[in-house]
Amino acid sequence: MAEAGAILGTISAIISLIDAAKKVYDAVGDARGLPEAFRLVASNLPLVHAILEKIQAQYRSAASDGHDIAIIAEALEDCRDKADSLKKIFVKVLPGDKDSWVDRYKSALRTIKPGRADKVEKLMETIMDKLQLLQEHSIADNLTGGERRQLKKGIDSLEKVEPSISDEGVGGSLTQYGQGSNAATGHATQTNNQNFGSGNTYQPQQDSLIQANLVT
Repeated sequence: MAEAGAILGTISAIISLIDAAKKVYDAVGDARGLPEAFRLVASNLPLVHAILEKIQAQYRSAASDGHDIAIIAEALEDCRDKADSLKKIFVKVLPGDKDSWVDRYKSALRTIKPGRADKVEKLMETIMDKLQLLQEHSIADNLTGGERRQLKKGIDSLEKVEPSISDEGVGGSLTQYGQGSNAATGHATQTNNQNFGSGNTYQPQQDSLIQANLVT
């Protein structure tokens, strides 16, 4: 029963995170200027919410009916992590000037724990993939045919949508020119140029760090 309670608690947490992301999107009211991926993700939030409520209801009434608890718990934990990251990105990116959304997006990705940061479309695709997995393990038998088709259609659309940010925006490189050294973290690469002996060394007009892309 303790395991059942933990799983139901995880489902409730995911529902709360999905609701929070939807409220942020609805409050903005106008997503023009943002990538299509944001609108596509938002359009799938009500479906995800409805499916989670059905999973919660079915699991509450049949928690001990031979389900693989380990698979269910792992899938739901992954959903919670991705939903939390999605909500944080929505909170950081959606409000504010549409012309500076890229900077806010990169800033949001920096604040998310390593391994949890990803493009919004990939976060939502993973959530919906996990819901489909739970359906295959008979924990979402109460979905209607329409909901099953919408779930598959949503996953297919997210796979095909134009990326909301370039791969360099998620994990780029940090390059320094001139003397000295700089510590690079995450997936960054570092290049240090020094001059030994006589002769002239090319110095760029700005000898500070040049950050080409986002460093996570």
